[in-house]
Amino acid sequence: MLKLNNKQKIALLSALILLIILPISLTSYNYIAHIGTLAVIYAIACLGLNIQMGSARMTNFAPAAFMGVGAYSVGVCTLKFGLSPWIGMLLGIFLSGIFGLFVGLTTLNTKGYYLSLVTTAIQVAFTQLLITIHYLGGSDGMNNITKYSIFGVKLFKKYTIGNIKFAAQIPHMIFCILVLVLITYIVQRIYFCKHGFSLNIISQDEIAAHCFGIDVPRQKLFAFISGGMIMGLAGTLQVGLEGYVGPYNYNFNKSLMLICMVILGGIDNPMGVISGAFL
Repeated sequence: MLKLNNKQKIALLSALILLIILPISLTSYNYIAHIGTLAVIYAIACLGLNIQMGSARMTNFAPAAFMGVGAYSVGVCTLKFGLSPWIGMLLGIFLSGIFGLFVGLTTLNTKGYYLSLVTTAIQVAFTQLLITIHYLGGSDGMNNITKYSIFGVKLFKKYTIGNIKFAAQIPHMIFCILVLVLITYIVQRIYFCKHGFSLNIISQDEIAAHCFGIDVPRQKLFAFISGGMIMGLAGTLQVGLEGYVGPYNYNFNKSLMLICMVILGGIDNPMGVISGAFL
């Protein structure tokens, strides 16, 4: 269990109060509610990216590609096969992990600027590949994707409770906030387990890590797979908000934006990364 001091407990309690007040304050402000939900989704993606950039110091310039894998999985499952978007979410998380394994194996012997160049090429190739595949909608993407619902309760719908009329995005925002809390806990656990410590040692000196008996390739693959799955989850949540997925929504510009969020919040600082996403 993570041990929190008094200041951390106060900060966590304040954050929970704000997370409860935020949806209630956004009643008819549809645009602000949309932006707020996107901020929560980007925070989830940045937590995954931070495992690679923060802990292992592996600069991945293709986080949007991981989100795209998750988003397109939901689109294909719902539009092409008529399956539930929840199945698409599970498939998207799994395929994002496989994609992370592929990227990790491809870049296993590269680091620094070379790693940045390879992941940049993967991101550009990913976008161009989506444009050429007509089955996935080509450059137009896929529209009218089925959105999430829980026991018949739709997560994108205007609800009225008492005299308060909530924006349509509020149910999805609340769900994303719960996912963000869960992913934050998981990431914190990773940081304080042997994998997190191993990645920190690798980021400082790979030779020293080898001397300590750390399996460097295995830990790097762990960072790419675990981080990729979290970013893929963020992609499945975004398509549930927008109901649309296209190649230009997950291009190199999106990757740069996510990297800037991580840098702004503070590399290797999960709570700072969340703040950076909102800022």
